[in-house]
Amino acid sequence: MLQFHPRIESQRLYMRLIKLDEAPLLKEAICETLDELHAWMDWGVIPFELSNAQIRLEHHIARFNTPCSTVRAYGVFDKKTDTLIGELSAHHIDYYKKSCELGYWMRKSFQKQGNMREAVGFFTHYLLATQGFKTVYIHCENGNDSSMRIPEFLGFEYQRILKNATINLISGKENDVHVYACDELNTIIKAHEYNRFE
Repeated sequence: MLQFHPRIESQRLYMRLIKLDEAPLLKEAICETLDELHAWMDWGVIPFELSNAQIRLEHHIARFNTPCSTVRAYGVFDKKTDTLIGELSAHHIDYYKKSCELGYWMRKSFQKQGNMREAVGFFTHYLLATQGFKTVYIHCENGNDSSMRIPEFLGFEYQRILKNATINLISGKENDVHVYACDELNTIIKAHEYNRFE
């Protein structure tokens, strides 16, 4: 059985399950970035209310504490300020194939500082090195260039394109999805390795 640690740390960040009473912090981070999230995330509704954040966290907490759950979601926090700066999750976890997909977003005020590269890089290393995963995937919708730059920077292999695999939330038209994969530790840049978990 995979054992996801409740807290894991990289050089500048730490990740843990967001507590239910921290829903206002999650709402603040999402609302700051809602114009971007609304285009790609089906949960990025406008307006995004406190109740939306509470429901989201209730689902995260229930799934994290459920054996054989196919989703494990972490909040990403800045070490210096303890600010909630985004979320990162392993989802579509396949316990037989030892594979999963990663999902992530970063609040606007902490973008373009290497934070998401560090979080995704170290979490990928954590999954492959300590949790026995064989393959970690990232799916990016066509046009979501900022998300696509993450796996490309970290050395994920570009595997294939899924034609008309999703519906764009803004245009309502079918859109392609790009699939990236990592199955070897040495492809992940050393600067993004995890350094502690508990």
